[in-house]
Amino acid sequence: MNINYFVAIVFVCLFAIEQAGADSVAIVYDNPGYYLYGGGMTASPTDPDDSMIIINTSNVVIDMGGNIFRQDPENTVPGFKCVSIAPNLSNVTIRNGIIAGFTGNGIVVNDGCFDIVLDGLSIKGCTDAGINFIGDRSGIMDVAIRNTSVSDTIPGSSRVTAGVHAFNTTRTLITTCYFEGNELVSPDRSAGVHFENSSVFEFSNNRTIGQVGKQFAAGYMFENCTEGIIRDCLAYATNTASGDGSDVVSGFYMDTCKDIWINSSQSVSGKARGQCFGFYSQKGVGTILEKISVQSQQADQGSSGIYLSNEDGSYINNSTIRSVVSTKGNAYGIQLADNCTRCQIEENLVSNNSGERSFGIIDNANPSTSLFIRNQCFNNSINYSVTYPGFELPIINGSLSNRDPGLPSLVCGTLDNVSVSL
Repeated sequence: MNINYFVAIVFVCLFAIEQAGADSVAIVYDNPGYYLYGGGMTASPTDPDDSMIIINTSNVVIDMGGNIFRQDPENTVPGFKCVSIAPNLSNVTIRNGIIAGFTGNGIVVNDGCFDIVLDGLSIKGCTDAGINFIGDRSGIMDVAIRNTSVSDTIPGSSRVTAGVHAFNTTRTLITTCYFEGNELVSPDRSAGVHFENSSVFEFSNNRTIGQVGKQFAAGYMFENCTEGIIRDCLAYATNTASGDGSDVVSGFYMDTCKDIWINSSQSVSGKARGQCFGFYSQKGVGTILEKISVQSQQADQGSSGIYLSNEDGSYINNSTIRSVVSTKGNAYGIQLADNCTRCQIEENLVSNNSGERSFGIIDNANPSTSLFIRNQCFNNSINYSVTYPGFELPIINGSLSNRDPGLPSLVCGTLDNVSVSL
């Protein structure tokens, strides 16, 4: 921290401060400095689309002191935000506070900002997004969100209700954060984290729990994104409510992305009336799914552990998919659809999927241009469905029984795919 910062101790205990000359509630920071709150605040705005705290200068630290900042529950003025960071600012930190019950976003970061840190926050019951990065033109660069939780985000006017929404950001780090779903009012489309048109980001050690949407829900959602690393992250109990059979659930969802690497991450206990996917990627290039786990995905119309559609050069390695279930349709462990090209599926374990028909690994392209090496499929009704020009994928067939356990005798091969059924 710059030792020349001005230090202000602000004691505000659950009452509204009205900005001089303004028709609504606001505290405006125009001078650099370190500002520590000694108490929380409850605000009753009169103007729509206003903010409780407005930051108009660079080089500011707002320390909320572990206190609660909220909109008066009886006040329904729309679009009221807790913190707004004006465009084109740098070196701004918001930390150590509870933000609750705003009719707008919890925190808004506007276009052209860089060097933004959000640390140690709990954001509850805000509207459209707990944290919203609006990189309209210039974009937003060098963002860090750490040790923060966002829960119960309420639907408003946005296309997707999300814990964190980021548009046109570059170099973003989200680590050790927790995103809990909507226990209040379920939006049509919901995500724990929603990134659009963003690049060079890293997620590590994050959890999305119980994301709920009426027609679409995702733990992590990426659209038109490039060069991202997601590691040690969990999507748990992502589901849709009141789905009509066309609803979609995905723990990790990617659309038209390039060079996204997901490592050591899990999608568990997703559920939909329509379709459910552990990891979903369409129209991507160079997607890498490595050391991932999918368990207990369930849907009525169809379910897939890993679904790649119209992908080019994507790679799935050393991953485990089990107990993917469809009550009325097909269940797939690893599914390549819509003519994926030049993909590589290597050293994966796929077992115990069930549906009208269940598949371990399937490539709908005929002939396939992808490579399948050293995979093991156990106890699916069809373990492999891959066709090359003039022949099907070579496999080693084996069975598990008290007479002939394991693979047939005198059969081995380090490059072979293994198919075992009970």
